[in-house]
Amino acid sequence: MSSYDRQSQLLTEIDATTLLESRPQRTPDWRQEAEALASLAEVFAEAPDKLAQALVEAAVSMTGAQAAGISIDEVHSVPRVFRWVATAGTYSRYVNGTMPWDFSPCGEVLRKDAPILMREMQKLYAYVKDLNEPPHEVLLVPFRHKGVPVGTVWVVSHDDRKHFDSEDLRIVQTLTRFAAAGVETAGLVKHLSAANAAQANELADHAKHDARKDRFMALLAHEMRTPLSAISLNAQLIKRVGGDAGKREAAAAILERQARFMTALIRDMTDVVAIREGKMNLSMTTIAIQDIVADALDACGDQMQSKGQQLHLEIPEEAVVVEGDIVRLTQVVVNLVNNAIKHTPVHGNIGINVVRGEHSLTLAVSDSGIGVDPSQVSGIFDMYVQVEMDGRPVDSGLGIGLSLVKQIVQLHRGEVSAASEGLGKGSKFTVTLPIHHARL
Repeated sequence: MSSYDRQSQLLTEIDATTLLESRPQRTPDWRQEAEALASLAEVFAEAPDKLAQALVEAAVSMTGAQAAGISIDEVHSVPRVFRWVATAGTYSRYVNGTMPWDFSPCGEVLRKDAPILMREMQKLYAYVKDLNEPPHEVLLVPFRHKGVPVGTVWVVSHDDRKHFDSEDLRIVQTLTRFAAAGVETAGLVKHLSAANAAQANELADHAKHDARKDRFMALLAHEMRTPLSAISLNAQLIKRVGGDAGKREAAAAILERQARFMTALIRDMTDVVAIREGKMNLSMTTIAIQDIVADALDACGDQMQSKGQQLHLEIPEEAVVVEGDIVRLTQVVVNLVNNAIKHTPVHGNIGINVVRGEHSLTLAVSDSGIGVDPSQVSGIFDMYVQVEMDGRPVDSGLGIGLSLVKQIVQLHRGEVSAASEGLGKGSKFTVTLPIHHARL
């Protein structure tokens, strides 16, 4: 038997991934998870350089593992290695250590781009015997940057007292989203710095540049802290209400709604990097615009209802079909509707109008809100830029949502425009997309 065949046989022997589904199912501890994720989100907002360490400590706590870590692929190192950028539990001492890329569990996970559970992996990777406590089981889950797997989050047990199962896999997969967001945000910071530097040179006005940067960071802190406060308060409420199912359900609904808000905010921030670098991938399919609008309203309906706003919907009964990425097109409509909700007062009006033409459709989102000076409409889709006006809501966002709308629509061979008759006279955003003439 060749060394390659022997290695393949040993890899098959230590791969225990199928056990994840066959082991007894555990009931998720949603309260612990909500508190842990809220804490991670707070670290992400206030001290992103500490996110990796907070994440591995959360992995140990949430799964009951004895150790956890994050390994990053150092693509340009010679020889190429994985570096343990954060470790917790029994492997805390090995932070900043490395493992060979071409012969390691992390390398196998990245090659497969899929989670793997390994048992007694020292049978194949003899060097792990040198660790202070060799692993009995290791669960490794990949995370990506720009669509490419770049690292793993892993958890370790040292003996039969802890067996990983499908619930542990779900938890670690949730944590990998924070790992990926941390990598993406590092890219966002670089792009933001470059954009700010270019703008300072172009305008030769450092004071204005600093004010814009400070405003962006203040808005980011505000946008993150508001849902975090709601998550924290309602997590505490769930602890206190005991057997009151109604109050627990109401608090859990708030947790879920604020978690969705946080997810959308982080998604928009990471999409900024993908768009800037031309790395946004679309999963194209045929879909009725009615379904996209319905999904968007499901996401925004609670917020609209909380402000007592009236929705006026004009949409054809017959399916109007487009070809596009349903997630991204829904993101377009969600961003437009959320923009209308934020800038429209309590009990105001919001309209969604869809008109089918011969070769294209138009989807217009209008509102009776604060409006825009027509002279400033041309800059409304610029990244990080918010039109200056009195009476702007404090929760008016980061100035990236409308830019994302424009970029996503253009990727779908469409156009988007904005119009307003002036301050206090509302706004209207119109998206034009080509029609797909085949029936669903």
